[in-house]
Amino acid sequence: MKKTKHIYDSIVTSSWLLGAIIAAGVALRISGLTASAVWYDEALPLETAKLPFLSMLDATKYTFSPPLWAVIVWISTKLFGTNEFAIRFPALLLGISTLWLAYRIAREFQLSHNQLLASMVIIALMPYQLALSQDGRMYTLLTALILVAAWFAIKDNWVGLSVSSSLLLYTHYTAPFYLVSIFLMALFNGKIDVRRFRSVIFSGIVAIISFLPWLPNYLETLKINSLINPVTFAEIILMIYRITFEDTLTNYPALVLLSMLTVDSLLLLSTMTSVWALLTKPEWLRAASNSSEPDTTAKRYFQLTVFATLPFIAMLTWNILWKDFLYYRLIAAMLIPVTIWAVRTLSNIRFTRVITNVSFTSIILLISVGVMSWSPHSKSGNLRETAELINDQWQEGDVIYHITGTSYLPASQYFEGKEQYLINETQHEWLLPLELQEIFEIHREPLEEIEFKRAWVFYSRGNLITDEVAAKADGYIHNGILISTVKGWRFATIEVYLVEAESFQK
Repeated sequence: MKKTKHIYDSIVTSSWLLGAIIAAGVALRISGLTASAVWYDEALPLETAKLPFLSMLDATKYTFSPPLWAVIVWISTKLFGTNEFAIRFPALLLGISTLWLAYRIAREFQLSHNQLLASMVIIALMPYQLALSQDGRMYTLLTALILVAAWFAIKDNWVGLSVSSSLLLYTHYTAPFYLVSIFLMALFNGKIDVRRFRSVIFSGIVAIISFLPWLPNYLETLKINSLINPVTFAEIILMIYRITFEDTLTNYPALVLLSMLTVDSLLLLSTMTSVWALLTKPEWLRAASNSSEPDTTAKRYFQLTVFATLPFIAMLTWNILWKDFLYYRLIAAMLIPVTIWAVRTLSNIRFTRVITNVSFTSIILLISVGVMSWSPHSKSGNLRETAELINDQWQEGDVIYHITGTSYLPASQYFEGKEQYLINETQHEWLLPLELQEIFEIHREPLEEIEFKRAWVFYSRGNLITDEVAAKADGYIHNGILISTVKGWRFATIEVYLVEAESFQK
């Protein structure tokens, strides 16, 4: 009986194909870089970048993020101006660098050439990875530093590991979850003895000491009430879907279900295979801690499993034991390690070759549809066009009025010199705290106390406002005219109304 060939057996092994895959990934990351307007998460560091350097660092304390990305954006805006290019160019460079880093890491984990090709196709073309490379947030920096730290851990470069770990801590507050897996990789990179243990501990202590100046701000962030819903199995499936396909398949409900089924079945099969291998092959664990082992395959696979799976396990455990904080963006940096791990795991399973062949073929087809459906412009919808419409129709006596900071910050980037206000109601703790409103000199007034002839009211409906605020906003727009609806992938729909003073009931 003819044996079923694995899909990797038929992949062309020429190096030019790998180059073409990476080139396609680079081109897609560059294309449409400034096509969309900024959204709230980009507007926040962009607004802080307008401040003097020390004032910017002070403002960053209230953004609930460590300051490294804010510093990078501050430098970028000084070079390129305060615009979409300046906020996204660093993310683009980092997104492109992750392709090279992913390739190098995959080589260290001893993937074959065909396994490497399969991994790079997914990493280079996955829609959410494209989106991250065009998003002026710290997530590409987080991904790149995780790969760099893993590289230093594998190479026993303790100085590099200390520096990259310190930078990780100053990039995102989830860094400790990723660093646990990276330092375990370093520990199991050779024979576990006092000298190695001492080196690993020393590198960790250096990283922790470097973070001490920012630690009080980190602890204050932990006290903030969470907006995140409790994690359920369905939520986990949705998170995995979003960090792979973004919302590119939304118009194809059947493909959304197929993508969830395909991705989750591959991850489940990979997990079951890894658990089975580690339980039934104790020599793998011995090899992982034995530097004299001539065959390092077991050691590298053990490290890869820890690298790919432990951060999510740690975050999920912390989420259950402490409070709900887990959402899709926080696990996005796992995609590259998980992809390498899944390909490496499933490609060597003979009895499931038919399943894996069909699954990986489905993944490639779904990615193709996602890439064709992906539009850089869709991130912030028609916010820029709405701003241009208002600017073109602007009259003396007009004001711009916002119900939430999710519209105030991004829209304000396109209304320079125009009178803008934010409703004088408490925003959610995660959203424009009063300290930031004061630093940004945001005017807070009830609309009924503002003198105007016409008010352009930006109303973002979502879970960030109370019922009382929603009722007040509904009263403001009662006699208004809906002139635009801004729909984006990553924020609640923003409705823009034109309210005439003559029809406004105070």
